Amino acid sequence: HNVSRYFRDDLFSVQKQAEFDMAAISTSGLFIPVLPILVKLTDPEPDEAPLPPHEDIKQLLGEQTRSIEEKLTTTGKLFTDQKALITSAEVTFIVVMDHASEIAQSYSDGIELLEVMLRKQLIAAVGKIVQPDDFAQYMNFHYRKLFKDAYRPQKFCYNVSRVEHHPEGVVSIETSQGSSTGSSEPLVAMVREIETPVPMKF
Repeated sequence: HNVSRYFRDDLFSVQKQAEFDMAAISTSGLFIPVLPILVKLTDPEPDEAPLPPHEDIKQLLGEQTRSIEEKLTTTGKLFTDQKALITSAEVTFIVVMDHASEIAQSYSDGIELLEVMLRKQLIAAVGKIVQPDDFAQYMNFHYRKLFKDAYRPQKFCYNVSRVEHHPEGVVSIETSQGSSTGSSEPLVAMVREIETPVPMKF
């Protein structure tokens, strides 16, 4: 796209454009063979790929080739002065580059369309848009089934005390994600318990 803009805005501005049909330098009429196609397989084979038939792909590419050849033939008749700055070679280059850009954009739009469709189906199946809080609550609940008691993640909240003294405070890392009350609570983390800990000194 930037290359095409350079030709149009910078390079071609040197040439007097009144004598040329600049509107012809476009991708109008070119067929884009990139389409989001959904194929429903009634009885798919285990190794069968969900792709359109080869003959259909061949026809799509054939139509693209035909439209490009027709377009370049038309522009070739309009830009015949090979001594000018704007010749059929430059026009062909711009048309092909713009067409390639449109193919890439069409591919991106097709992927986005499929993603939006799958997202809507997933939301309809779940019944809501799953937020980080929902996932955190889900995992906190299922930690009981995934881990044994000795390895189950625990809330990060510990007393701070000196040896043979009462606790002088607590240290904790808190978060509101996954909280059942909506307020900040100690986050759930993997814990390793040491039987003979070494007291911390400051």
